[in-house]
Amino acid sequence: MTESVDVVVDSLPYIDADYDAAVVDALVAKERAAMTLQAVHPLSAHHSDVSLFSDHPALRDLLDKASAGTRLQAIDTSRFRLDGPAADTDAAADPAAWAAALDNAAAQLEHQASRLVNLELMAKFGSNAWRVHNYRVQAAVEGLRAEVDAHRRLIEDVNKARQADQMQGRPTLVALRERWNELVNSILAVRYENDRLDAEIAALQAAASGTGCWCWCWCCPVVVEVVVGGLEGCMGGISAQ
Repeated sequence: MTESVDVVVDSLPYIDADYDAAVVDALVAKERAAMTLQAVHPLSAHHSDVSLFSDHPALRDLLDKASAGTRLQAIDTSRFRLDGPAADTDAAADPAAWAAALDNAAAQLEHQASRLVNLELMAKFGSNAWRVHNYRVQAAVEGLRAEVDAHRRLIEDVNKARQADQMQGRPTLVALRERWNELVNSILAVRYENDRLDAEIAALQAAASGTGCWCWCWCCPVVVEVVVGGLEGCMGGISAQ
């Protein structure tokens, strides 16, 4: 059972202009390099367990050596020559040496006869076999191309739908962004005004504690701070009432 993961996509490439194409391509390439293949493609699933030359140990050994980078030995062509026993050796008078040379000649003739038969069969049936093989390969290629085109169309449809949704919601996002900027600016203005008033109150309190006093004004139910200088200002304010 696979675990569902909620993914929140906050990318709006069709609206936001803050993305650098080179940076985005680098991030996409990095993400693709880190991805692992989760499933084998159905068309290649039956080829995953193919072992080349499993019925031919000699060819399999040559393939393994070539894959490992081992230098292969040249083909020994001595057995393809029709050499008889050398005249200046004892083998020239040895019946066994001549029998071996005769057997070699017979094998060479049989080999050439087999080659002629294979060439005749190739001339008769080879072209049709290659046509069938090419037809099958072409059908597989066309199937893969059709699947690739289908995936490309799906990707294009998804991108078009994303673009349409983002462009449709763009006015709302722009209005919300402007409203957010206005609110942030107003909050900053209020905070600035609060800081200014706090500083002014602190300055007035400091001045009142040194040279001024607090008086009650009978004409207005508020406390008025008098900073006009000492008791004369306070008495003046009281006598005026």
